[in-house]
Amino acid sequence: MLASHITTKQLLQKASLDLPTSGPDFVEYLERIVSDTKLPSERASSHDVRVLTPEEAHGTTADLVLLVGMDVDSWSMKLPKVPWLDAPTKLKLGMLHTDSVVRKGRHHLNHLLHAGSTVVVFDSTMEEGGGPAAPLAEWLAEAKRSGTSLTHQGAPDFLPEDAVIGSDPRRAWQYDSSETNRQWLTPRPFTMHVEEGTVRGVRSGHRGRDERQRTGLNLRTNHTLTSEVNAIHGLAMAFETRILNDRLQRQPSFTDLENGEYFPWASRAHLVSTDALSLDPTENQAGIGTRSQPEWPHLGLRKNGNSNGVSIDPRPLPPTNLTAGVLPDVLGVQSPGVHREVWSASRIQPWLTCPRQAWVTGHLRAEGDEDETEDIDHRTRGQIIHDAEAALLGAHGVPIGGMAHQSTGPFHLGSNPTPRQGWDVILTHLEQHVPWLVRNDAIATHRCRDLLGVNPESWRAHLEGDHLLAPAGRLWRLVLADYELEHASPLACEWPVAEANGSSIEIDASDDEGQPAPFRIRGNIDRVDEVILSKEMNQKAVEANLLSPEPQGGPVDLRDPKSSGPAHRWVIIRDLKTVNGPKPGEGGERHLKALFNEVQLGLYARAWELAHPGDRVIGVGVMEVGETSTHYVEIDPEIEPYLQGLSLGETTKVSRDQFRFVDDLAYESNGFRAWMYQRLQTARRAVDTAGSGHIHPVPSSSCSFCKVRSICPSSILGGDVR
Repeated sequence: MLASHITTKQLLQKASLDLPTSGPDFVEYLERIVSDTKLPSERASSHDVRVLTPEEAHGTTADLVLLVGMDVDSWSMKLPKVPWLDAPTKLKLGMLHTDSVVRKGRHHLNHLLHAGSTVVVFDSTMEEGGGPAAPLAEWLAEAKRSGTSLTHQGAPDFLPEDAVIGSDPRRAWQYDSSETNRQWLTPRPFTMHVEEGTVRGVRSGHRGRDERQRTGLNLRTNHTLTSEVNAIHGLAMAFETRILNDRLQRQPSFTDLENGEYFPWASRAHLVSTDALSLDPTENQAGIGTRSQPEWPHLGLRKNGNSNGVSIDPRPLPPTNLTAGVLPDVLGVQSPGVHREVWSASRIQPWLTCPRQAWVTGHLRAEGDEDETEDIDHRTRGQIIHDAEAALLGAHGVPIGGMAHQSTGPFHLGSNPTPRQGWDVILTHLEQHVPWLVRNDAIATHRCRDLLGVNPESWRAHLEGDHLLAPAGRLWRLVLADYELEHASPLACEWPVAEANGSSIEIDASDDEGQPAPFRIRGNIDRVDEVILSKEMNQKAVEANLLSPEPQGGPVDLRDPKSSGPAHRWVIIRDLKTVNGPKPGEGGERHLKALFNEVQLGLYARAWELAHPGDRVIGVGVMEVGETSTHYVEIDPEIEPYLQGLSLGETTKVSRDQFRFVDDLAYESNGFRAWMYQRLQTARRAVDTAGSGHIHPVPSSSCSFCKVRSICPSSILGGDVR
């Protein structure tokens, strides 16, 4: 490698190019040198030691001759094959000498047995399928028959007696005990000993590898070490799985509770995995109200043996409480922290799932090789849906990726008032930006049917003007869902989470003690809508001091929006997600996951309020685009009475029954605002975990999809393998 480096450096200097000295360029430079450098394949040679075949050794003499590798596989007695000549033809031509190879072998063996003052014969008779070749087998049989073999037993002179006989467990030789009154020398690589009623294995030999294996065996059996370990961290890593598995088996669970009993928040410190918690609840689980529990937050309610209530998100789980030493380093309890001036929802979420995964993939930027699939990447498919929605909103007058616009009105009152006109906008977008849909390959055929409900031939015919394409497919269902929002006026699409001057937004989050702990974020909100009220309901909201036609001076208060005065606008934050299905009865589960498992909606909702003083977020939700497309929205219970009869999407009301503020002992606080507060608090906890250097593993079902599971010993405790 040094020679390759010098040569490369000289070539770069001649080309007036700089040699990389740090960063990714230097890593790539080293990888290129390693891949292009080949080690010489020459075998080591010596004048004192020669390794020869029996035929090559003919005529050679030596002080010591070792007859090794003279078994039937290594020293073949088969005749060489002559192409196109069978045995009868060889016999006719006088070429069939079946015993010539064996006779040559006898001659070479007889020479070797007399070629040195000391000759050691390795007998492989006891090996299965690897007995000695015919000449050696004949000689051994004759020696045993005549009794001359007894003169060959014993150890050679160069082996000291204590290397064969004695109590030293490291001795590599012993006499074979299968035959009584015989002293046939045999290797002794591994032996079993009984000490104080305990059986232990001992590795023999004086090589470095033998000593390392003895050290490992002594460590496993808690015996005194005869040498130092090579790497203490590697040794500790071997126990990571055992330690976590032991904790996993002993961690508290719902089975320890009685029906109607709550899982206490204090048990969070003893959890290793969150698989047992309800962080991705079903609709039935989300309907079990648990905010009236005096001890709040909690980890869920055990309703009965088969059902549990929603768990308030305890992630990231705290690391294993270990004393100082090497184990905390291996388990990620002590490491340099990850400090970022600006975070994003996509960077925070992995720290909630598994700090080790977040550190390796997000900070070290390491990941496994991507598997090739027969379909387009799921991110590409999702981007097509997002871009189609952006095209539809752009045609409605909504700015894409820019500052929020004034109210544009619902779709049915805009420049494309019918779903069919919106469909035409989508088709024009696909024609301009997704040209590969016209191909005849399997991917284009499948995606054409999925997105448009037709095959590529029909799509090409539409582009050529032969016929109009009938509305169908996933994108048509997207259009219909958008046009059903008759009281939602789009304000922004792909809005960058930033202040008016372009700087990131500081989120006014709190830590677990309730103390202010702000942090800054960036991102993009898929869609923001303004709620359009009827004149009657608008007047009632104004009279209730919830709305005002005049803009307000500052952002609404996070805990109590009414204390900041009336809002100028009520808005809804939406996130678009492509889903498979959903199957019957599973609609809305992706929306519930966004509410209870992810922090993105909570962060974006508060970011919008901080960037737009006077705006109050009264709803958040996910638009599930699949076999059916539905806008789901979680509604603020304080605002819900004013939204009766409005078409804002399919509303859910799970936050009001699950969340409250810790100091609200009367259980009267706004559940939606408490949900937002808790999501910010969870995100702050993830930021603190990253900053404190806690990069411990959290085995869970997500290990099945982890990009670095191949290098994580704890991944065997989670995922499909578990």
